[in-house]
Amino acid sequence: MPGAPGSGHRADDREGDRPRAAANDRPDARAEGRLAAPTGERLDAPTGEGLDAPAGEGLDAPSDGRPDARTTPWRWLGRVGYREVLAEQLAARERVWAGAPGSILLCEHPPVITLGRSATEAHILDAGDVPIERIERGGEVTYHGPGQLMIYPVVRIRSVVAFLEHVARAIIETCAELGAPGAAWQRDPAGVWLAGAKLAACGIHVARGVSVHGFALNVDTPPEAWRRIRPCGLAVPQVSLAQARGAPIDVERVARALGPRVARSV
Repeated sequence: MPGAPGSGHRADDREGDRPRAAANDRPDARAEGRLAAPTGERLDAPTGEGLDAPAGEGLDAPSDGRPDARTTPWRWLGRVGYREVLAEQLAARERVWAGAPGSILLCEHPPVITLGRSATEAHILDAGDVPIERIERGGEVTYHGPGQLMIYPVVRIRSVVAFLEHVARAIIETCAELGAPGAAWQRDPAGVWLAGAKLAACGIHVARGVSVHGFALNVDTPPEAWRRIRPCGLAVPQVSLAQARGAPIDVERVARALGPRVARSV
């Protein structure tokens, strides 16, 4: 998933000749593996921004319909292809670089396996007819598909560690509210864990201070999906929100509960 924990991930070099950040604040880290990487701008994960959403959906706004200046606009996009959302996310990053505010995209993807720049195909066990995408992020192999909520904040960040912790806290609080208390953020391997199993994976790529990619929350991911890969190169158990709460739950319902919390956290 911006898959499961990763191990032995090599961080990518930061772009250009910009000065390096402090060790624990570099705008790059390991996706689903060791969080603080020596260099680079990445974590391993998903993507998005700027797709059309049904009218009235998505902005965390006061009753007069205007976005609250203290929050980041967010949108639920529904089920959208990985490449389409990736292109929209990169377009959103261009806008943020140009001075526009950030945004948060929430969506679900059709089945796809993604490989970061340092990933090895040896961790793909049985792709079958699931497409494989090699992308610019760092990290290992991940899987995304129906039943998984993708959380893509395209925002300016100052601290990778603080950013990941804040989004993770929003996920943890939402899961507790929806019937699955007890989850916790873990820095190594990075992600949100519940009773020793991975509930949400994370991975970002930061360039010129703006993040892309993000978190993948297992809402009701079919267990057989994880037989296709060794998530982030590690044999670790996965758990879904539906399993943890003992009842099915719709991805859109989770997105609408989570969106406002993430909007206030970044």
